[in-house]
Amino acid sequence: MHCNNLDEVRANIDRIDSAITALIAERGEYVAQAATFKKKTRKA
Repeated sequence: MHCNNLDEVRANIDRIDSAITALIAERGEYVAQAATFKKKTRKA
């Protein structure tokens, strides 16, 4: 992607950072679910 100025570059970096943050948070939710399944499996 081509940016015309530094403000556009920064805006795109911020947009990407927001998406990464959201994905990491979503991943954390799945990790927590996996831990729950593992705990149940170990007790069985």
